[in-house]
Amino acid sequence: MRCLNLLLLALSGVLHPAAAMATWVMDPEPGISDITAFECFFSAFLLVVTGCFLMWIRPGLHSFPEVFSNGLAWLKKMMGRAPEKDDVPFELSEFIVRSRNTMKNLPPGYQRLYQGQSQSEASVFVNREKELALMGRAYENWNRGCFITCAVIGEKGSGVTSLLNRFLLDLEPGIQTTRYTLNEKVYTPEKYFMLFNRLFQTDDIQSNESLIQSLNEAQGKRIIVLENLQHMFLKRVSGFDCMKMLFEIMVHTASKVFWVGTWTPHSWDYLDKTIAISSFFTNAVRLEQMPDDSVRIIITECGHLAGYRHCFAAPAEKVEKRSFRKQEAHDKSSGMEDAFFTGLNRLANGNISLAQFYWLCAVIGVDIQSVPQSVEVGAIGRLDFSFVRSLSGDALFALQTLLLHDGLTLEDFALAMNEPESVSRNLLMPMLEKGLLIRPRQKFNINPMIYQYVTAYLTSRNFIH
Repeated sequence: MRCLNLLLLALSGVLHPAAAMATWVMDPEPGISDITAFECFFSAFLLVVTGCFLMWIRPGLHSFPEVFSNGLAWLKKMMGRAPEKDDVPFELSEFIVRSRNTMKNLPPGYQRLYQGQSQSEASVFVNREKELALMGRAYENWNRGCFITCAVIGEKGSGVTSLLNRFLLDLEPGIQTTRYTLNEKVYTPEKYFMLFNRLFQTDDIQSNESLIQSLNEAQGKRIIVLENLQHMFLKRVSGFDCMKMLFEIMVHTASKVFWVGTWTPHSWDYLDKTIAISSFFTNAVRLEQMPDDSVRIIITECGHLAGYRHCFAAPAEKVEKRSFRKQEAHDKSSGMEDAFFTGLNRLANGNISLAQFYWLCAVIGVDIQSVPQSVEVGAIGRLDFSFVRSLSGDALFALQTLLLHDGLTLEDFALAMNEPESVSRNLLMPMLEKGLLIRPRQKFNINPMIYQYVTAYLTSRNFIH
């Protein structure tokens, strides 16, 4: 009984109210039995376990230390002892800078294996057979004269482009194919007709009627693939007109054109709630999260195809352990590879592009003199993303807007938020400097490193549904 009393007193700094109450119970007045004291202590223990379990089922948490830490924070908050909010850690921006410097020292040929390269080769196209079959079946039905339009929905970096590459590669030769990727916002009629004039290499398309007529009068059938259609709207009044104009073209030309469009999941879900986008597509192919084993195959096969051999270095603290030194060389190598990809999968969460980024960050060096050339890979450092929960309401609204649009320029962001550009700049630039955002092609977008954690938190706060 004395030991339990001391234990509760030691925990009083964390669970102050509960510990004080339980300590009083552990030193009961006459008439209160030891069984009652034990029941009270056991109830407090169950409360902690329940809190941990609730945090376990939340998305974005993958290890028991995370679960216990967050469960403890939740319990302290419930008891009026919430911890002070942490600012965005310096380690995030420092990690980004260090990663860029690391990749600059890698051979350009090795970098090209993983940077911006879709998996067009059959040997590294893995685990998308189900989605490929769905697209193939849709195309066959369209060829038979059915009204078919196809939407492909997947996160950035999940393999959408690779899936389209393989789908078009498997088609019979001779079918006319037009493919275009939107990299900027198209939400005004002027930009809309400029896009289709560029697409069909003409300058006389000034209305939907002329475009529909041109497609229907063309000889033979064709395929039109439009990627990143989340860029064809802006969350504002009249910001959905171009998307509706595209739907009109699809409905009136489906007999001559097999339409394929791609969206990010959050954009698709938002548009389905606002303009019922799913009613215009007979087939919606959603890319499921890539399994851990498939990410591993893609990473390693890319290197093996180019003639590289991978060596996984053990952390210093692991090398010092006697049990590790006693292992055979093969067991050491296999164990370090397994441990590395376990950590990589936890960070990338099935995202191929992000996994490739972390892979390049972990490369210590490349020995181009050895035969075959060898690549030494170190452990990936762990980052704490819990600071996302301490972001202000304005920052969360900004992240929601960028998430739904898959990135925005400063001008478009100001329009979507209905704020002056000066106010929008003062909101976005600090987030960019802290590493929360990136800015490729003048567009502000969520840093892929924190993307999964941001979406999980926005969902828990009902910013996105």
